[in-house]
Amino acid sequence: MTASSLAAWFVDAASLADTEKARVRRRRAFWLWWIAAAAFMLFPFQFEYLGPLRVPNGASTIQGGGVAFTGPSVMRTDSAPDWVADAIQAGELDLTLRLETARTNQRGPARIVTLSDGSLRRNFMVSQKGPDLLVRARREGADENGAPPLKVDGVFDPPREVTLEVHFHDQGIDLTIDGVPRYAEKLASNSLELWDPTFRLGLGDEVNGARGWSGELRAAVATVQGEAHDLLHDPALEHPTSFWHVPEQTRLLWRFDSSYAILFESLHVLLFAPFGALLWLRKRRPGLGPVLRIVLLGLAVGTAFQIIKIGFPGRHPSLYHAPFNALGTLLGAYLAARLTRASARTTP
Repeated sequence: MTASSLAAWFVDAASLADTEKARVRRRRAFWLWWIAAAAFMLFPFQFEYLGPLRVPNGASTIQGGGVAFTGPSVMRTDSAPDWVADAIQAGELDLTLRLETARTNQRGPARIVTLSDGSLRRNFMVSQKGPDLLVRARREGADENGAPPLKVDGVFDPPREVTLEVHFHDQGIDLTIDGVPRYAEKLASNSLELWDPTFRLGLGDEVNGARGWSGELRAAVATVQGEAHDLLHDPALEHPTSFWHVPEQTRLLWRFDSSYAILFESLHVLLFAPFGALLWLRKRRPGLGPVLRIVLLGLAVGTAFQIIKIGFPGRHPSLYHAPFNALGTLLGAYLAARLTRASARTTP
């Protein structure tokens, strides 16, 4: 069926005469809307489960006392290590890592070391994105996630053992790679003043299993006022046999992509406008209550579509689309009600 013939079906279905023929057309148009909406949301219909799943922990010890992170793997604490409060009080922290990445095309950014309470709030994070080193830190001018990050290009290309040093102090943040200063950010206030003393330590992944890194972490040391703390042997560090892994497709649900937002959200509004109009034309009950139920149904259907999109690789689920679906439903119901009232006034 062509786009013009599909539009014709909706025009016929919107006939204001409440005849049996019009009701049949509305039912057909209703089913055609579901087909069009499913095509818009789920095409090309290639299903694969990409939701949360319990996975075995791939972290394993290596010769020399380090840890290899292969596949989904993490080591983490249930609470903040003791040295975190000491570092915040001292207003200074030195972090030294010796590591080798397994590959240069890691996405995420993939967490090597993080001190956070999840994917969106952290004190600091050392990570890899592609061949580049990214360090996020809560500081003046940054958000709770430590963005914008400090970035050094090409650190992990080619893969080799590198030594990273991150120095947090009252003057700023300094990055040194293999003994060579590579980045320095000056700050007007000490970044550690903004840190949360309750955040947890994660190695090889986010503390909630959301941003895995592949490689070998051969040494990880946090130094506070001259006292070194071996992160790989922190007494509070746990190595679970399995953990919940949240694939990227699922994490997209909680993200808003500003790229082409006006275009895509407009399409979501327009897609659900016929849905709202057809729902209103089926009942034709004036008043706030019926319209509110129609809008809530549009919100529920839009939310369901976004959740279902988790299982379709290549689609981009986001719960932020659902309010625009509800807005489209409201727009369609409003226009149908206005047209019905106008038709009633002009009918002799």
